[in-house]
Parts: sequence; structure tokens; C-alpha cells
Amino acid sequence: MPLVLGGSTVVPSAFTVDNSCRFNDDDSAMLEITPASTTDAIRKTWTFSIWFKLGNLGAQAGTRRFLFPRADGSNYGDIWLQADNTLRYQSFTSGVDISMITTQVFMDPTAWQHVVIATDTTIASPEADRIKIYHNGIQITSFSTATYPAQDYVTMMNSDSLTRIGNDDGSTYYDGYLAQIAMVTAAQLEPTSFGEFDSDSPGSWKPIDISGLTFGTNGYYLDFADSAALGDDVSGNGNDWTPSGLTATDQSTDTPSNNFCTLNTLISRTSYPPTYSEGSCKIHTNGDWGSWPGTLGAMRGKWYWEVTCFGAQNVLQGVISEIATQISDGGGIGYLLGASAQYEGVAWSKTGNRYPGSGAGSDAGYFNAYSNGDVLGVAMDLDNGKLYFSKDNVWETSGDPTSGATGTGSVSNLTLGLQFFFPAVGPYNSTDGFFCNFGGCPAFAITSGEADANGYGEFEYAPPTGYYALCTKNLAEFG
Repeated sequence: MPLVLGGSTVVPSAFTVDNSCRFNDDDSAMLEITPASTTDAIRKTWTFSIWFKLGNLGAQAGTRRFLFPRADGSNYGDIWLQADNTLRYQSFTSGVDISMITTQVFMDPTAWQHVVIATDTTIASPEADRIKIYHNGIQITSFSTATYPAQDYVTMMNSDSLTRIGNDDGSTYYDGYLAQIAMVTAAQLEPTSFGEFDSDSPGSWKPIDISGLTFGTNGYYLDFADSAALGDDVSGNGNDWTPSGLTATDQSTDTPSNNFCTLNTLISRTSYPPTYSEGSCKIHTNGDWGSWPGTLGAMRGKWYWEVTCFGAQNVLQGVISEIATQISDGGGIGYLLGASAQYEGVAWSKTGNRYPGSGAGSDAGYFNAYSNGDVLGVAMDLDNGKLYFSKDNVWETSGDPTSGATGTGSVSNLTLGLQFFFPAVGPYNSTDGFFCNFGGCPAFAITSGEADANGYGEFEYAPPTGYYALCTKNLAEFG
């Protein structure tokens, strides 16, 4: 969900962003355009707005470009997250003419965030008013570097140069989700042109309908509503972008209006850090076991998600399970999922063993074995403290997720109380891992496209009656 920040006007809105686009850096995903013409005026005064949800962080992510126009090696602009997760905006024409680096870091993979960069170099003074950067509706005023442009400086933004979203001209790519990307030329706008504070949660910043803005020459608005043409500009200007490394399956319903669970890329391990991809819905480890949770959990309600596994070895490599919010030792890292007394967890191994948690060992042959490509479902009933596993829509141990307190075929009795439970997986070997589907943007191919009763999520199999996708709209109602 949007980051909780304090203090501003509350404005109600029923607007929702329906789609985002998943950028997987392993696919060299990007969008690009070369505008036909330009003027100095629209390069001096403009406002760029972007919503993003992070995937990979830090060294694994490298540098992540939001916007990169480039004429040549001496003339280019750059809005990007650095490897240290700070935000940087630069423009080069006769040297480093603009260089803004925030002291603030951006490394929350659980939330959608919003950045606005509003430039007007025609302003005489103060020079700080020529560039304003906002995060979730609040102006950023602390910078480790702040080189403001000279008055009437002509930036590289909105030039007629090749411009990319998601990549510069190198080998590093943005990883995560992007939504509601907009450029408005000839105007330096406030963030309230793109978002507002929520009436029910006054510290939360959320998007508004921006379709009525005057986007100006070379302006654009990308809403990712057409999966067959993810670069479509819906501003009315026809400034369509060419996608590369993106397909229809990268259209996502994980948006600033409805944030879905993904795997939590903040959870790592110094000796064997996992590798995340596909919008943080695919994971494999790099040489040892561990327990890797999702970003969203619940303490009540009924929840459903799916995974498939990959890997050549028939070892205890993966489970889908719940883990308690008592996340110790880095999220259970270093503990085999479902096999440690450090947290409550239930695991289903590839060979069919059950690991019931709390250091109780394993129950050999409790489940059926599963293979690569089998769709494994989880139904987590936190109203009755029951957990159910399925393989290809057949519930293990003759389970009935709709049996309520009876718990017919439940594979675990969950200890309910003041704790949250999270999805989790536990791949073992560097060749092994999981494709997860929490409903927002599946990491494996979906052939049927089943949603929950609220119409949220895209699953291979229909969630059991009364079970819902782990997303903020459902959590607000049931969690």
C-alpha cells in the first residue's frame, strides 16, 4: 500500500488505476520513443510523474532508469534509482548542468510509491524553485548533491532524442512495476495534479484521474490498459512508445490502487542471497535453504494463492506455507521452512513430506509428491485456524477449505491471536525455485484466468468459495 506519511489536505476520490506494467530486468524490458520535433520551451518547463513498485534492490538491481533521453555521450538526461537506492536526476549538455541526489533511499518493495519531478528553468529566483522533486505528495528538500540549472537552461527532457523508460543505453534495467507514467510539458505542476491523500487513511497518498490534464507537445500518458500495446499513449497526442522485452503477460493488476502480495526482496541472506525476478514472483536460492515470505500477510480472513516449482533435484526444496509475523533472524533465513522452532510454519516438500513447524521434524509421505509444473494451491483460513494444500485443484488429504471450524482435511491448525501469517516458499538448491502467483501478475503461464469473488486476481484455478487474493482491497474488507 502507499507509504504512510503525515500532514496534508484530505480529498476523497473513487478513481482506481486498473493496470500497471511489470518490468523484469532479466528480459531487458524497456519502452522507447524518438519524438519527431521539439522546442526549447518544452525542454525548460515540464513535469514528469511516475508510480513504481520495486522488485530487485541494491547490488542485484544495479541502476534503474525511470526516464533516459540521449542524443550522444555528452548530451543526455537521466532520472534513476542508484545501486544505493537513492534517487538521482541529471541533465548533461555542456557538462553536469543538473545533478540532484536525494539523501532519502527508496527500498520498500512492499509499497507503491509516487515521484514527481517538476522543472521550470525560466524562474529567476530562488534557483531551488527551478527543480522540485516530490515523493508521495511531499516535497523532498534534503539532497547529498544539489546542482541547480542556470536560468533558462534547456534540459534534455522532451528533446527529439531517443528516450527510454526502464533502461539507459547500457545493460542495467529497471526491475519491478510501473504505472500511470505521465509527462506534462510547458507546465511546472504540483503533485496534487497526479495524486491526493486518502480520506479514510489521511497519511496515504493515492493516484487520481489525470486524463483531463493538458499534456502539451511531446507530452504523454501511459496507462498500460492495452496488453497488446503496452506503450500506448492515451494523452491524445499519439506519442506511442515501442516496447522491448515486454509481452501481454507483463500487464498487471498490481497497481497503486490495489497492491498485491509479492515475495519480499528485502529478505535476503548474506552467504546465499536468493535471486528474485518476474516482478518478485519468481525465486531461486544460490546454494542453501531458507524461508522466504511474501510482502502481505493477514491475521483474519480466508486467502488463496498458487505456486509451481522448478529444478532438477528431488530434494526438500520448496513449500508453500504460512509463517508468523515474529520474523526473527532475518525472516527465518537460515531455517528450513516448516522445520524450525523459531517460528510457526507448515511445509510441503517436493517428495511429499510435511514439516509441521515448531521443530517437530517431518511426517514422511503425509502428502502426495509434486513435480515441476504442478500448480500447488494454498487456502489459508484465518477465521478458523486451518490450512489446506492442493495439487492441480485436488485438495491434499481430502481437504475441504469450505468446511469452516470442522477443518475437514486441514493440514495444520494455525495458532490464531495477535500475529500475522504470510505466504512463504523455501527452495533449497541453486537450481531449484518457485514461480508464485498471488493474483496480481502471475510468474507462470495461466490458461484459465480465474478471479476471486470480488473480481480480483488471475489464478489457474478458482479460489474456494469465501477465499480471496492477498491484495489491499481485499485486506481492507476481510483482513
